[in-house]
Amino acid sequence: MSTAISSVKTLWNRRTPRYLVALIVTLLLTDFVTLFVLVKLHTFPFSKDWPHYWEWVENQLSMWTGRFFWIAVFMACILALIRGVKFKMPQLSGLIELALNKARQYLNRSAVAVYVLLVTVLALPLFFVLLPPVVLAPAPAGKFVIPTDPNSSVFYRVINYDKQHLVAAYKRARYNSSIAYPPSTNFEPSDAGILENVALARDAKRIFVTDSAKDKVWIFNASTSGSEVASLDVKGNVGPMALSADGEKLYVGVIGPIPQGRIDVFDGINRRDVSSISTRSDPIRGVGCPIELFAASRAPRLFVVTQCGGGQDPLYVIDTRTDQVIKKLPGFAVGLHVAATSDGRTVFVVASDRFAIVNNYMGELPQIEWHTGQVTAMAVSPDDRTLFVGVHIDTTLNEEKETNLDADPYGRICLSTGHPASQLPRGALLSLNTRTGEPCKAQPVWLESEPTAIAIAPDGNLYVPLPCRLFVSDSRALACN
Repeated sequence: MSTAISSVKTLWNRRTPRYLVALIVTLLLTDFVTLFVLVKLHTFPFSKDWPHYWEWVENQLSMWTGRFFWIAVFMACILALIRGVKFKMPQLSGLIELALNKARQYLNRSAVAVYVLLVTVLALPLFFVLLPPVVLAPAPAGKFVIPTDPNSSVFYRVINYDKQHLVAAYKRARYNSSIAYPPSTNFEPSDAGILENVALARDAKRIFVTDSAKDKVWIFNASTSGSEVASLDVKGNVGPMALSADGEKLYVGVIGPIPQGRIDVFDGINRRDVSSISTRSDPIRGVGCPIELFAASRAPRLFVVTQCGGGQDPLYVIDTRTDQVIKKLPGFAVGLHVAATSDGRTVFVVASDRFAIVNNYMGELPQIEWHTGQVTAMAVSPDDRTLFVGVHIDTTLNEEKETNLDADPYGRICLSTGHPASQLPRGALLSLNTRTGEPCKAQPVWLESEPTAIAIAPDGNLYVPLPCRLFVSDSRALACN
């Protein structure tokens, strides 16, 4: 026993080599820098740039230091009163000197140094485990939306009948593309006009729906069906909608007064209290008539295609951290649809009867590659390698086959039994290489109606809502190799 105690004392008093002290200090600094970078990436991935982030860190340190200081003073006063000893605060320089001397003493003892080295080595990978995972960005808004949460099993579709306007929620399952839509849970505003687009909060617990007839954005609780829980008033003709990549802001396009539209910005989207959601006093102006908005999922970028530009409708690029237009790229008349890769570096724009692949849009010489086609919907694969495009097919060649069509009670065209969609194509689904625009497959997928929306689920399934059925396929089977 005495031998073991003697060995421990010998180890404890052994001097630490200087290189080991330097290694420990280096690892501690690395852990410190890594921690701050990881907190920035996890907590403020898009909403704050680095100067604002450091300002936030300074405020947090000041706030918590002040809190702990007063708590320490309070506890010290209590201990002093209990022990009957007069309390005297030491000088701050004395505390720092004491801490440095203690640190030097501990580092100069091998046993402590070994454990400190072990902790500093293990601290770096522990940050990746202890910090919360990266929060998924909200799904792109539109007429058909699938949550980005892999655990979610619901998708949403906007439906406008003659006397009924609602958002239908369907449970995802192994659908057969030849069958009709399954039963749905409906979200219907109490005073609905014409519903245009649906958006889901980042946690998919709240539903936002634009109403162009009532100039409102209706808000629903996704966990309960029925009427709305609140609404946001928008002064003007409500148009497109998008959620920022961090899910904190809701952008609502307002078309008019022509030719000066705007984009209203709503804050507090993720707050529990719906009444705390407020619009900013200064909307984004000078954006023509916004027709569609698209927020990149991993970059602070909002892309806007417009009309009312006198034949020079530009592509607007907005920084969602400052809500300022940072680029105005002309030549995209008449803007109809827009999408982008997750990092926001490549943008896809539909203008009139052609669409463009845009790169280096922030540079002096943007790279714009035009392609022809009446594109009606777009979606980018999760790996950013494939662009899925829905196109309109000229129906004049199929006039002799009109007898093969029936109309349902709502006036929607449905295929008669025994006449598959391949015999009467009115639309098609193509997969294109996002870099070159070349088709991934030799033949497109022929459909009986032009796609108005395309969505890709986290499991890779691709969904295209058609008037009378939901087309389902594996996006990986259609994607570029």
